[in-house]
Amino acid sequence: MIFTKGLSTKKKTLFCFFLLLTISILCFIFRNSAQSADISSAQSEGLSRLLYNVIKTHFNGVISYHQSCVIVRTFAHFAEFAALAFCLLGALENGFEHMKKRKTLALLITAVSALIDETIQLFSEGRAFQIFDLFIDVLGGLSGILFFAFIIWLINFPPRREKNG
Repeated sequence: MIFTKGLSTKKKTLFCFFLLLTISILCFIFRNSAQSADISSAQSEGLSRLLYNVIKTHFNGVISYHQSCVIVRTFAHFAEFAALAFCLLGALENGFEHMKKRKTLALLITAVSALIDETIQLFSEGRAFQIFDLFIDVLGGLSGILFFAFIIWLINFPPRREKNG
């Protein structure tokens, strides 16, 4: 691979690992978007019902079942794209050491993936292109990038130990 030329074995291994995760997450996202609304709703129904029952039991039912479905679906969008951006940035950071603006590229690719994801839904029975979902997807991507950057910061700049005495 030309882009990994001169990289350490560790960097090449991490690049391959994050690239495979990125591709897997993209396949998962796009496969779910291609499903009909009935199948998609059925998949999220169990978790939605669980969330609704917990909130109903412990918080006097402050939200409706429909609201719990919206929360679960919104969180799913956010989490999928946070994971996508995290893994994508992991691949870029390890495979393209000399490339500048890797975080910007990761966010751009994540946003384009979100746009493709919403477009796929135009061709799925009962589904539609949702601007709100696109916004949540990009926000999730941004969060994944920030989380990755925070982890790198923790690795590279551990807290200083206080001197004894």
